[in-house]
Amino acid sequence: MTGFSSGLLHWLRLSLFVAMLNLLGSQAQAFLPKQLGSQEGGFSQTGAAGQGTPAKPGSSVGSAGSSGGILQRGSQGGVIVPEQNQVLFNTLLEVQTVSTPVLITLSNPSSLPAEVAGLELEGPDASEFTVALENGSLPFTLRPGQSKNISVRFAPQFAGLRKARLRIAQRGALVPDPRIALRGAAYGLPGEELNINAGGGRVDDGFSQEWSADFGAVGGLKFLNGKDIIGTDLPEITASTREGRAFGYQLDLASGLESAAYRVTLHFSEPNAKLVGQRIFDVRLEGETVIDDLDLVQLVGKNGYHSASFDVQVTDGVLNVDLEASAGRATIAGIDVRGIPMLAADRTEIEFGGIPAGLMGEELLTIANAGVLPLLIDDLTVSAEEEPALAFLVEQ
Repeated sequence: MTGFSSGLLHWLRLSLFVAMLNLLGSQAQAFLPKQLGSQEGGFSQTGAAGQGTPAKPGSSVGSAGSSGGILQRGSQGGVIVPEQNQVLFNTLLEVQTVSTPVLITLSNPSSLPAEVAGLELEGPDASEFTVALENGSLPFTLRPGQSKNISVRFAPQFAGLRKARLRIAQRGALVPDPRIALRGAAYGLPGEELNINAGGGRVDDGFSQEWSADFGAVGGLKFLNGKDIIGTDLPEITASTREGRAFGYQLDLASGLESAAYRVTLHFSEPNAKLVGQRIFDVRLEGETVIDDLDLVQLVGKNGYHSASFDVQVTDGVLNVDLEASAGRATIAGIDVRGIPMLAADRTEIEFGGIPAGLMGEELLTIANAGVLPLLIDDLTVSAEEEPALAFLVEQ
C-alpha cells in the first residue's frame, strides 16, 4: 500500500503541475493587452511535445524545454526611457517665433528590443510645441542598450505660460507610455506684452483679455483668497495673490532692443488684513522704489482693490519687479506689462556759454525713441522760464 500510495501521489502531483501550466497559459493570454495577445502575433504557445503554433512575423517562438507550455514576449518588448521627464524653455520668447531645439535622448536599458510607434503632443497648448526625430523616421526600434535623440521646440502663438506633454508611444510594452512635461512662456507683440495672474491660473478677464498663469516669480507663495474684492472689474485676477516677506518677478522681455520702455500696471487686493499697519510694503521696478510703505487697509480698506501704473525703461532685457514688507507680507494680484514709446535725449541741459550779441552759438541735442512702439514727433518748440524764447532757434 505504501508503494502504491507513493506512486499515486506522484502521479497526482504531476497531473496537477501540468494542469496549472495549461491554466496559466490560457489565463495569461486572456488578460494580456490585445496588442500583445496571440491575435497580434505577440506570443506563441508550444505543447508538451514541443510542436508549437507558428508565430506571426515580429514575434518569437516559445521554448518548451522540459516543463511544457511557456509564454514568451514578442521581440518588441523592451522599455523606452527618456533621459528627462520635463523640458523647461527658460527664455521668454516673443509670440510667432520659434525657440532653439532642446534634445531629448531616448534609450532602451532593457534586454529586449523596444519599438517607438509615435511621438504625440498632448494638452491644450500642444499646438505651440513641435517635436521631430534627429534622424530616421517613425516607427523605429531601439535594440538593447541603444539610444536615439529627438528634438523639441517651443513655437508660441499666444503670450503667457504654455504647457503640453510629449507622449512616447511604445508598441509591445507592458508599462505605460512615458510622458515628458513641456513648459514655456512668451510675451506678446509690442504693446501687448504680458498679463500675469499672480498666484493663479490662466483666466479670461471678461474683456476678451487672457491673463497668463503665474510665472517668472522668485520667492513668495501662492494664495487663493476666496473673497469678494470691492472696487474692481477684474474679479478673476484679484481672486488669487502671491505673497511673502520679500519676493519678486524676473520677466525676460528680450525684444532685441538695447533699451525698451514699458508701462507696468500693478494690481493689488487686500483679502486678509483688517487693521491699519498689519501689512506694509514697498515696490521697486528696475531697482527704483515706485511705491513706498503701501498699506492697503489704510488706502482702500479690507477687501479693497488698488492699482498703479508706472513707465519704466529696461536696459538689460529683463523687467525686475521686487516687493518687500516691513510689516506682515507683501502681496500682489496681477502684473500688466505694455510696451510704449518713450522720448529720450542725450542730455537734459544745454549750456551755450557767453555769446556776443549778434552772433549765434550752436549745440547738438540727440533725441531718440527708447520705447518699443513708434513715436510721432509733430513739433519742436522752445520755451523759456527766464530768458525770451525768441533768443533760441531749433533746427532738425
